[in-house]
Amino acid sequence: MTLTGPRPFGYHSLMPFLVKDILLVASPYDRFILEEDGRFADRLLSQYAEMDLSTPPRFDHVSTAGEAFERLDRQSYDLVLTTPHCAGLTPLQLAGRISRSHPDTPVAMLTYDRSDAQVYSQQGRSQGLDQVFLWTGDPKLLVALVKSVEDQRNADHDTHEGNVRVILLVEDSPSFYSSYLPIIYSEVLGQVKSLLAERINERDRHQRMRARPKILLARNYEEGAELFERYHKYLLGTICDMRFPRRGEPDDRAGLEYIRLVRGRQPDVPVLLQSSQSENRELAARMRVHFADKNSPDLLRYLRNFMRSDLGFGPFVFNLPPADGEPPVEFGRAENMREMLEALRKVPSESLRYHGERNHISNWLMARSEFALALEVRPRRVSDFGSEDALRDYLVRAFAAFLERRQRGEITEYRRGGDLDRDFVRLGSGSMGGKARSIAFVSYQLAEDPIHEDFPGIRIAAPRTAVVCTDWFDRFCERDVLKERALAAEDDAEVVRLFLEHRLDPELAADLRAFLDRVHYPLAVRSSSLHEDSEFQPLAGLYQTWMLPNDAPSLDQRFEQLSRAIRRIYASVFTSDARRYLEANGLRHEEEKMAVVLQRLVGRRHGDRFYPDFAGVAQSHNFYPVGYMQPEDGIASVALGFGQAIVEGRRALRFCPRHPHLLPQVAGPADALRLSQRHFYALDLSSQGRHPDFDDHANLELLDLEVAEADGTLDPLASTYVPENDTVYDTIHRPGPRIVSFAGVLKHERFPLAKALDRLLELWRRGMGTEVEMEFAVSLADGAHPPELAVLQLRPLVVAADEAMVDLDQVAASGEVLVSGSALGNGVIKDLRHVVYIDPRGYDFSNSTELAGLVGRVNHQLAARHEGYVLIGPGRWGTADPWLGLPVAWRQVSSARVIVEVEQLNSHIDPSQGTHFFHNLTALRTGYFTVDAASADDLLDLGFLDSLPAVFEDKRLRHVTLPRPVTAYIDGRSRRGVVVAPPDGEDGEALAGA
Repeated sequence: MTLTGPRPFGYHSLMPFLVKDILLVASPYDRFILEEDGRFADRLLSQYAEMDLSTPPRFDHVSTAGEAFERLDRQSYDLVLTTPHCAGLTPLQLAGRISRSHPDTPVAMLTYDRSDAQVYSQQGRSQGLDQVFLWTGDPKLLVALVKSVEDQRNADHDTHEGNVRVILLVEDSPSFYSSYLPIIYSEVLGQVKSLLAERINERDRHQRMRARPKILLARNYEEGAELFERYHKYLLGTICDMRFPRRGEPDDRAGLEYIRLVRGRQPDVPVLLQSSQSENRELAARMRVHFADKNSPDLLRYLRNFMRSDLGFGPFVFNLPPADGEPPVEFGRAENMREMLEALRKVPSESLRYHGERNHISNWLMARSEFALALEVRPRRVSDFGSEDALRDYLVRAFAAFLERRQRGEITEYRRGGDLDRDFVRLGSGSMGGKARSIAFVSYQLAEDPIHEDFPGIRIAAPRTAVVCTDWFDRFCERDVLKERALAAEDDAEVVRLFLEHRLDPELAADLRAFLDRVHYPLAVRSSSLHEDSEFQPLAGLYQTWMLPNDAPSLDQRFEQLSRAIRRIYASVFTSDARRYLEANGLRHEEEKMAVVLQRLVGRRHGDRFYPDFAGVAQSHNFYPVGYMQPEDGIASVALGFGQAIVEGRRALRFCPRHPHLLPQVAGPADALRLSQRHFYALDLSSQGRHPDFDDHANLELLDLEVAEADGTLDPLASTYVPENDTVYDTIHRPGPRIVSFAGVLKHERFPLAKALDRLLELWRRGMGTEVEMEFAVSLADGAHPPELAVLQLRPLVVAADEAMVDLDQVAASGEVLVSGSALGNGVIKDLRHVVYIDPRGYDFSNSTELAGLVGRVNHQLAARHEGYVLIGPGRWGTADPWLGLPVAWRQVSSARVIVEVEQLNSHIDPSQGTHFFHNLTALRTGYFTVDAASADDLLDLGFLDSLPAVFEDKRLRHVTLPRPVTAYIDGRSRRGVVVAPPDGEDGEALAGA
């Protein structure tokens, strides 16, 4: 449902005029009376604080008119407040001179004498005295005075710019309006304050405070009529006396004429008629307006009730239609927007019609400054709907759509007892960390961009997310000198034990329990450190993620599992891997802090399993384009089930979003079968009792494709190989081996994945001002739910800058040790004295895991000496599948300056794009070469390396020291790279971007 009106309304521009500086012109005696021993300014300050208003005005005091004009000539004031006794001039003379010399400065008068108040009120407006109030000692009058001046000045601007509502008070008696206005403002400001708990964040709260209704005072018929004509489209309600001046004379019927004027243009606007003549009660009843007896001891209470019940400044009370002469019968109440949505689903039809016919719902929304929804609902009449059920359905859909839209893209700051049913909630006041910031940016961008119009019927959003901010991490680590004990721990197991021995802060535990009480879907519990997903220190994959079923039978069990996962993530900051990585990249460990992301897992339940239809990683820059692909066309990798398969470097399908039919790695049916995904990851829902201890993927299970076929999730993604005619068919309704080809998505567009990814990558590229990488997951439509494309994470991607390019034609060809036609990086990497290589000739991939451990040992020794090296090996580095290459973690190769993948003959393996490993090496500007054994242009001089004595040798791994340091040159434009021994006397100039 599309709501009318701009999004958001221009709240930030509302109330351009604020009273910040007040000049009080009063004799010492008047000031003494007003301040009551010096408490005048303090009372205003306390009232501002009590009502959550912004900075209260500052007072300057002078005693004479001469001093006042001296101050006004030197300084600008927003309001001059005078009293009856001012040496030099009368109040009217003072106001007249100020209006002539400083026409933009309003003048108000505060008096403690009723007769003075009446006289000056009647004469003042024509002589420059804007407002006259009777001081009764009520400190709320000070707020009403200031806000009345502000409202008078801001009304034109705020109604036109922000659809702000107006309440008109027509009353000529200063004693009455000096009593009424504090009550009206108290109700309005109290309503706003009560709504702040529903607001999303501080920015939203301040903006909505500015959008409160404006209260305008008219002291005669002509002023009331003029204000009504000007603001009738924005009128929330009006309160009027029966007797007040008309045509310059007191008129006993002026109120009646004013009500007729209002009813003629706005028949549904609530009206309160007040009069000292009780016989006017019957007249009010005939005119169907409310009546208040000014002589009643309950006058102010009645005014307060009118504000709450008819103008919408209280809970919405659902009434059943009253019988003749009987009061309405209450059915239920709604204190806030969500309660209203729930009530609309179940209130009786006759109650819905009763309130709908009287615009009660839109009035309530207007009072709460929910203008977009109010303007959507108000024009619709009950008669527009064929039945009460149709009316109910419309209102429920309108409220639900508005609530979702209101908080989309916003960060809600959770306050204890507040609403956790939001898309993005932060718990705590510290930093959200890098990963959470990127998710918040995704949510914000998707709310602002019209991408949903390009893909109607598909939900494109970040999953619901809550963030435990870094201040909770600090408080946890400060207890029992836990941080110092963790840094002194002998091994990672001791670190984990220390952190699991300590409980989370009781306040955080209470918030998390409240969160779990509302959340019953599976959760990803993810790290979000300060440096995570930053451009040049990405820390991708360094910290841990847990996936929790979150379906244990008791809240205590679910909380314990979540608590352990959070504490394990806290502990991961102090592991040996994290400390070494931070040190190697020039980051101070004591500056690292950890936030934790609690994110809804995207997917559906299939028996005891939960997983998305597919997930993937997409990059806006393709480091290995082929054919007519361009680097800026991007690249994506997708896999059935969770994206863990891609992050680990297992088999997945790679495609270009702009050319989804071009699959260069699939040369024919044999390649398609050989390279197809064979297994997928799912969350094991039967593992509800499992605690996250050392294995952060303990709840994930690796399953065969037959399981997905039985679940019905393989059909849209798979094809069948028929060996009899060596053909691949885009269906699984044939016998034969299954191939995860994504033909139903990429070729037949059962889901517009390629177009959506291309659109999203361009959105992120523009929004972040750099190339990007995003993780995503997709759930296809299943009849009960619409399709969903969820953006799980976003991070910057480092790409070489054009201005730092290297011209390889100027590099001497002699002394080449290695040549690659597919190199990643840009610039020059000098002083490479070590080469660690695994002989690719006749390599047996069954030894990959053992050799990965040997690589880690050598890397540890070189890293301890702060020496870089060239690392060479067969297949893919960083894969989790040892049959594709070397399953190393980043810490095992962290000191390598150049990494080389050697592609075997008859064994095409896609490069590592899309993995955390690949993201780290690009962000840290490690040179990355691919040497194709089948290419005549590529070179790896194994003979030269074999001739060197080994510093270390075991199995097929050799570590050699070069007689002269070599230099790596990478041309980012042509994606070519060489490693050479530089000519005598030249070392090569280091270039930025290497």
